[in-house]
Amino acid sequence: DDKDSPAALVRTEDKAVSILRIMAILFLLAAAAAASTTLYLVTSDAEEDAFERSFDKISERIVDSLLEETRAKFWHARTLAGSIDSIMLAGNMDKLNLSMPLWEIMTEEARSTSSAKVVSWSPFLFDENELDQFWNFTIDQTDGGVPTSGANPVCSLCSNPDWVLANPDFVMTHPFFGDFTCQSFYDLGQAGALGHCEQTLQFASACFCAPPVLKEDETIYTTRNTSQGIWRVGSDGFAVDDNSPAPWNPIWTSMAGDTSTTTFMYNQMSDPVRQRVLTSLVEDRSPAFSEVFRREGAYYENYGKGNIGELATLIVFPVFGPESDDVVIGSVVLEIDWRDFVPSNFPLDGDLVDIVVSNSCGQNYTFRVNANTNELDLIGEGDLHDTKFSEHVYGSAFEEYNSIVTSASKAGDAVDQLIDFCRYRFLIYPRQELRDEHVTNEPIILTILVCTIFVFTTLVFFLYDFFVRRRQRLVMDRATRTGEIVSSLFPENVRERLYNSPAKNQLIRIDDEDHLDTDSTVKSSSNFRSPKASIKSFLSANENGLLGSEPIADLFPDTTVVFIDISGFTAWSSERDPSQVFRLLESIYQTFDIIAKRRSIFKVETIGDSYVAATGLPEPRKDHAVVMVRFAYECLNEMRSLVKRLEVLLGPSTGDLKARCGMHSGPVTAGVLRGAKARFQLFGDTMNVAARLESAGTEGRIHISKETADILKAAGKSNWVTTRQELVSIKGKGEMQTFWASPRNRKRFPKGARNSGTQSDTGSDIESVALSNMSADSDAMLDATSNQKVQRLIDWNVQVMVSLLEQVVKKRHLVATQADPIEMISAAEQAITRNPDIVFDEITEVIPVPHFQSSSVSASETPGEIDPAIQNELTSFVCRLSGLYHDVPFHNFEHVSHVTMSAGKLMKRIVAPDSVDYNQDAIDIAHKVHDVTYGISSNPLMQFAIVFAAVIHDVDHTGLPNAELVRMQTPASVAYRGKSVAEQNSVDVAWNTLMLPEFAGLRRCIYTTVDELKHFRQLVVNIVMATDIADKELQALRRKRWAVAFDSGSPTSIPEHVATVTRNATGGFGGGNGSDSDGGDTSNMDRRATIVLEYIIQASDVAHTMQHWHTYQKWNERLFFERYKAYLDGHENEDPSIGWYKGEIGFFDFYIIPLANKLRECGVFGVSSDEYLNYAQANRKEWEMQGPAVVEGYLRKYQSTAATNSDDERLIG
Repeated sequence: DDKDSPAALVRTEDKAVSILRIMAILFLLAAAAAASTTLYLVTSDAEEDAFERSFDKISERIVDSLLEETRAKFWHARTLAGSIDSIMLAGNMDKLNLSMPLWEIMTEEARSTSSAKVVSWSPFLFDENELDQFWNFTIDQTDGGVPTSGANPVCSLCSNPDWVLANPDFVMTHPFFGDFTCQSFYDLGQAGALGHCEQTLQFASACFCAPPVLKEDETIYTTRNTSQGIWRVGSDGFAVDDNSPAPWNPIWTSMAGDTSTTTFMYNQMSDPVRQRVLTSLVEDRSPAFSEVFRREGAYYENYGKGNIGELATLIVFPVFGPESDDVVIGSVVLEIDWRDFVPSNFPLDGDLVDIVVSNSCGQNYTFRVNANTNELDLIGEGDLHDTKFSEHVYGSAFEEYNSIVTSASKAGDAVDQLIDFCRYRFLIYPRQELRDEHVTNEPIILTILVCTIFVFTTLVFFLYDFFVRRRQRLVMDRATRTGEIVSSLFPENVRERLYNSPAKNQLIRIDDEDHLDTDSTVKSSSNFRSPKASIKSFLSANENGLLGSEPIADLFPDTTVVFIDISGFTAWSSERDPSQVFRLLESIYQTFDIIAKRRSIFKVETIGDSYVAATGLPEPRKDHAVVMVRFAYECLNEMRSLVKRLEVLLGPSTGDLKARCGMHSGPVTAGVLRGAKARFQLFGDTMNVAARLESAGTEGRIHISKETADILKAAGKSNWVTTRQELVSIKGKGEMQTFWASPRNRKRFPKGARNSGTQSDTGSDIESVALSNMSADSDAMLDATSNQKVQRLIDWNVQVMVSLLEQVVKKRHLVATQADPIEMISAAEQAITRNPDIVFDEITEVIPVPHFQSSSVSASETPGEIDPAIQNELTSFVCRLSGLYHDVPFHNFEHVSHVTMSAGKLMKRIVAPDSVDYNQDAIDIAHKVHDVTYGISSNPLMQFAIVFAAVIHDVDHTGLPNAELVRMQTPASVAYRGKSVAEQNSVDVAWNTLMLPEFAGLRRCIYTTVDELKHFRQLVVNIVMATDIADKELQALRRKRWAVAFDSGSPTSIPEHVATVTRNATGGFGGGNGSDSDGGDTSNMDRRATIVLEYIIQASDVAHTMQHWHTYQKWNERLFFERYKAYLDGHENEDPSIGWYKGEIGFFDFYIIPLANKLRECGVFGVSSDEYLNYAQANRKEWEMQGPAVVEGYLRKYQSTAATNSDDERLIG
């Protein structure tokens, strides 16, 4: 592209803007990422820190509390051991004769304070001698000098009520309860406080009082048969003599809580757990914790009742006695449940952590504080803390346990000695609940908030950038379009002067030697303005401002100008929708533009259907005439091929369009005519002559002036030039000798076609040159050409029908129509085919229009899809129909194609009035349009039926009117009772063709339910039968139906005089199915829709009368030929040429113009109704003036054609 062009300048500026935009976006993204990340990290770290601080605080308090509780329990055991030492020292006693009458008082405080279940004192007996001495001491402590006869004195005496009566004040020392009178012991025993003493429970030298038994549990009674003083639990779960070797550690005295009992003389060394910790006690001479054990088994079930199944541990403390600190003589044992290991000062939020108790014996237990009971609940054996918090651990070390144990020992005793047995530590881990209290979603929320702010800022930036860029694009698009327009309108040097045009009121100096030399322009600041600004300033300048600067214009002395006009365009365009007109012009002009660009031809402008181009400007060239002839020749050839291709899209007679070409060489004045819509224009006599030559030219030929012919001859192209035989009258010039030009190509044309400048007119015609190449088989080629035209018409009709079928399929999909079974539809088809009634009997006064369905409203413009196989069937169907049309001048396949095109134009013109508010909801708008267009605009099946009826309405038409068929008593007229013979025959022939097996897929595409089939059939019948405009009964019915629908407002019922002519189901007349029994506006809308449908086909059938005069003449001539031939063949009694002129006048006055008026009165065709009426009135006026001469011309042309055909037949014969 030109570096100074608007696009190039914008691209250059866009690079810098794009870099800044990218930098701004990157900065916003980086800032958003940095701010969000920083905020998230800071807030989340703060929450994590708060969580860790809280955990550390809780854990520290828990560990300190647990360690302090452990220390307290050890100190309680030490205090009790010290008390025992003191008693032995004060009473000069040893372990074998220790008596502690105040044991209960001594131990109660230690037991309750330490939460111990049992507190006991047990001497160590290391040999049989010590065992015997201890036993003798026990007997001595219980006999009181009274003979026992082997029976325990307490059980003998204190359980004998007679002896108690005789000796109430007798004082005895009980092994458990110390000194008391026998009476009090008896009373307590009877009350159940002390237990039972049974005569049968006799020991060798001791009496054992059974533990207290609650009255509600009288069945529980512990029995034990032993012959020794110490015992263990046997295999049967009851006490048996303990014959194990020394050492022994029998429980001598103990104190239990409310839920435990004492076990006097139970050898603790018989229990593995107790044995291990007591052995460590003796060997290490240091207090110790036992391993964790569960209170279960026969011992606890039978003798240590209470808290069965709980986890417990033993705190053992050595008793050294008063004599030596080297030998452990006994043990103080505190049996403690882990459940009760929670001190009173335990943290209230201790339930938010898991406590793992671990010891050096390889045991791990996980506990959790029960906030309700303030006890430790066992979670399970092992380390069961949440593993994701493994790094968050707080705990005590084994050394802290050592410190507690050694500090609880006697002062100076083995403080630094390593303690190996079951050292404990406490590990604290946080739970998710604790973390959830501190670590929340707030960092994420804050981060999202910050991101949202940045995103919103970025969106605002993008929105701002979008609107700025859109504004720039709009400006750029406008500048580009303006540049393109300027480029297409102005030569390059003129464009430069426009782009660099100085500011308002500054004059432009033009160099005499080079009028268009931009270097001679006065230098000013405006030279540096962008092209867009310059163009905008130029195009938007007002008239006063333009007067202040020098015009941009110059003289080009050697140019050739060509005018190419589309012959027959005005008549062709009158038959079509405006969009089709513009599609044709765009296609042709685009083709010309491509050729012009390739051959360096300057396109000046297009005026309507005329294309103007020039050579020799803005750059002079010597071969301007030669290159222009080549350009014109190529344009004519390309157009001839193009219109035939376009006929498939734009309909019949498009392929008949040709071009006229006029060319003249000479000087022109070229420049910019400024003001509103300024453009580059050419002026001068050369332009006028070229335009006159085009008007006086012939289709398909290049008409040139003498000046152009002389230039061609001078250039050695004499063989291109052919003199026109007659002189041409040119306005302002008089009569002129003109010429035909046609480039010769040896490879393309035979030698015989290359004539000299004096050859005849026909020798230079493009078409005659082509015809000169034909062989003797020219008739076959002409037939092939005719067949090609028919095929194009077939393709066009198929294309129109496919587009409507696509809408049918789309609506069917939108409303979710459920298809009926094929068998049901086939039965309905057969019923129609076998119906004995004639088609005329099926005519109904009102065709029901389907109600509006909101689901059919779709924002998508995409139509439904038609299977290629269905399209092939449709093509075959239309092809077969085309073969059923006779080779008659008027009622042929080209005529029905013209009718189809006219019907399509009218359907496209069905519009809603301006009263519709298009600011409503889409469904409301669609509903309103549906109502005001009588449902036709929203019913694609109805639209397809119109086109279908147009294609079939003259099938098998013989060229004879119904009146002649009836007069001749043809079989068809007899079968159809002399009513609408041709029309009924066309319906039957076409319908039977559609019912052929090969078109089953097509039928299933047109209708999928029986209701759709019946609706389609009724539409086709009514529409085709409406083309019979001569039947008197139908005429009367239509007039009266119009009166009901439009003249009398919106009646709720049909007047009686109208009902009398309403056709019923059997074909008679009388109140029939069109009688609006329900009444209401809906039925009247159906009636109006029926009228509009019939008027569409009626207007389309005679559309040539309401189109351009040339179109009217073309089809009127063909109809005349058809009727005149029938007359000559003896099928008509009267010569149509006699009354043809007046007949057309009456046809206009009594049918065409009233029909055009009714199209307007229907109120749904918009401006088309005015267009039809205007053409009808203009044609009527023109016919009134020229009709007689035109009829004479028809006769001469027919007779000439007939003579030519007769000669051809004789030659063939």
